[in-house]
Amino acid sequence: MRVFRVLVGMVLLTVAAPALLAGAIAWYAMQHRDAAGEFQAGLESVAHPGYAVVVPDVDALLRRDAPFARAGRTSMRITAFAGTPLFVGLASPPDVAALLQGSPYTSLDGVTVGSRGPLGVSSRAFTGTRMAPLGRVEEQPMWLRSGLGSVEYQPSEWRGRTVALVVVAPDGRSLSDVSLGAAVRFGWLDSTTWGLLILGPVLLLLGFVTLAWPARQVVYVLAPGDPGISLRSGEPVSWTDAPTRESPVILARPGSVYTSATSPSSPDASSPVSSVPASSDLGSASSASSASSASSASSSPEDWARPPAGPASRSTASESGAVSASAVGSDAVSGSATGSGSTVEDPPSAEWPPPEEQRRTPPPIDVPTQEMRVLEDLPNVPLVLSGSRSSSADSTPVAR
Repeated sequence: MRVFRVLVGMVLLTVAAPALLAGAIAWYAMQHRDAAGEFQAGLESVAHPGYAVVVPDVDALLRRDAPFARAGRTSMRITAFAGTPLFVGLASPPDVAALLQGSPYTSLDGVTVGSRGPLGVSSRAFTGTRMAPLGRVEEQPMWLRSGLGSVEYQPSEWRGRTVALVVVAPDGRSLSDVSLGAAVRFGWLDSTTWGLLILGPVLLLLGFVTLAWPARQVVYVLAPGDPGISLRSGEPVSWTDAPTRESPVILARPGSVYTSATSPSSPDASSPVSSVPASSDLGSASSASSASSASSASSSPEDWARPPAGPASRSTASESGAVSASAVGSDAVSGSATGSGSTVEDPPSAEWPPPEEQRRTPPPIDVPTQEMRVLEDLPNVPLVLSGSRSSSADSTPVAR
């Protein structure tokens, strides 16, 4: 669960940082709009373009140089002046080619967005042999969208279609220097900006809270007197046998010598008294004692359990001591009985619990003493008690 929370927190932080950065950039861009809410930019003027200035494919130019203008809820306005407002229209390329057949004109193939000052344009000039004016071009039925001085349209409506933009004089005469301009209005900018500025901090806060959320700790509590289950052996555990910080013991494994009884009234089958068989044969008793001592010597401290406190533990300890003494006596008898042959000596059994280390008090140190002389020339100072009157009769000399 902790790993899952860390992954969720990292994902939230990864999404929150770009969202907050994009919201800050959008808010900075909003400060550069005019009073009408548009972003305006001027294009470099085209000198002596002929009879018209043509953009062969408006959607292809925007897709290559200004893809943000092709988004939904975005409108674009194109303006054209040559001292006076010029006619601006949108039409299909075949109709524009038929209108300008044999006439000199200039084609705009690209716009450099992001440069300081007027936006740079790349253009090509086409020559022609026509010398007569084009006539009243606004009366032609081929225009899909047109206007005098400017034309406004939504690029998303013409997305994927080949549409040409044409700038000509209203009377169809030759043009001098042409000044072009473009204005873009984003209808989605306000809502998107505030949404990112709200979503970014919220995701950032959720990410930090998820990473800093504390892990849940599971604590198992056993009431006094209620048996539990050992996690190691699966056997019932008494409350008195539970390990503590002072005595970090664990229940005995099956087959170990030292086990603790779950109840003083019920006998334990694995206790030291029941593990030693009560038999008259000295050899079997000797082998049982040897097996008990070997198993206790080879067992690890994890197999030792704390005996329950009370009279039952003291009786168990006395019985185990009696059995150990009988086992030792049987070993001695068996050793003397086999004195004629080879004597087999069993390894000494380790006593448990081990005897405490005797602490000896260090002997006292004789320090030589030296008698001091009594000074005979000490003055007699009367002893005056606080709160009592002093008199020459009551004054007593100070003992020297």
